[in-house]
Amino acid sequence: MKPGFFKQLCEIAGKENVRTDEPMKQHTTFRIGGAADYFVSPQTTDQIKNIIDLCKSEAMPWYVIGNGSNLLVSDRGFRGVIIQLFKKFFRSSRGGRQAVRAGWHTAFQDSEKRHWKHL
Repeated sequence: MKPGFFKQLCEIAGKENVRTDEPMKQHTTFRIGGAADYFVSPQTTDQIKNIIDLCKSEAMPWYVIGNGSNLLVSDRGFRGVIIQLFKKFFRSSRGGRQAVRAGWHTAFQDSEKRHWKHL
């Protein structure tokens, strides 16, 4: 782990939303996986952007997860930052239809429409 990196993450997301050496088995439906160096649960899209910007500037690997379904994590864990979105980034659709959208899609919906429509 990098000295000072935890403090920077806490300044962005709040200390209550940042953990170190977090067992990933607590965040996967398969209940397997070693510890992530850093585990962050951002509360806003600005926090997500700032966390990713920090990771890029520090050359820190990062990975975004939702609720941990169909996610396999090595017993060696993850050397970097896990960004978990699902708790704050679910929405139900309008128009009387019941629907739930996953965190990554909801948080970056505009980007998806502009940049990823051809995938």
